[in-house]
Amino acid sequence: MLWYLFMLLAALFALFLRMQFAIKLLYAVLWGVLCFVGLNVVYLLYLFTVSLFCRNRLPVDKPNAYLRHLALLTMDWILALFRVRVRGRNLERIPKEPVVIVSNHLSRFDPMALFCLLRHRRLAFVSKIENMRLPIAGPVLYQIGFLPLERDNPLQAMRTIRTGAKMMSENGFTMGIYPEGTRNTTSQPLLPFKVGAFVMAKRAGAPIAVTVIRGTRGASRRLFSRADVEVLAVIPKETVLAKKPEELAKDVSEIMARALKKKASF
Repeated sequence: MLWYLFMLLAALFALFLRMQFAIKLLYAVLWGVLCFVGLNVVYLLYLFTVSLFCRNRLPVDKPNAYLRHLALLTMDWILALFRVRVRGRNLERIPKEPVVIVSNHLSRFDPMALFCLLRHRRLAFVSKIENMRLPIAGPVLYQIGFLPLERDNPLQAMRTIRTGAKMMSENGFTMGIYPEGTRNTTSQPLLPFKVGAFVMAKRAGAPIAVTVIRGTRGASRRLFSRADVEVLAVIPKETVLAKKPEELAKDVSEIMARALKKKASF
């Protein structure tokens, strides 16, 4: 009987020690989570403070080096936070000279993925005006060369196209544009193209890098995602200057559509 009592007491003591360890482990995990959340909140407050000093809402001759580095860090941070892994293929095809990069558009992660892959280039995007009005991101985007586009205002859109062409020819910018004009949430591989990107390339006398991105649609709702960015072809500037914007739009749309029917081979 005493032996059974000793066994019961030993089991209760072991259970107590295990509970103590579990409680300590739970506290350690809880403090780790609180620390992680706290650091992210502090970083957001820092970004908000920096954005308060960004008052320029005009095109820039060259991007602010510090803000561009901060934007890269933030985009890397957002992609990691949403567990989006970025991979690129055939990026070496993009000429070193200023170029217009066109791509399909699936989610808000698309420009972040391309911006991080081409971090050594003076890259900026034409972005819808609503993005440029965001409280923290908007003021910084102006400072690193992004241009606002009012899709329902043709005159403003044409001014943006002319400004982007000038930034390319005079200041060495590479411009990224989504010719679909908005995110594609349909079952179709591509939406009808608008010609603004091709008008910009012709005005700047620049080649066009035809690019596709896969895997970003619905990325924020998945545990892990992979953004695959592939450069399909480069249309030389001689061809850009020789063809009409509508012809270029048709050619690029066909190249993208053929590629999107296949799975990424990397």
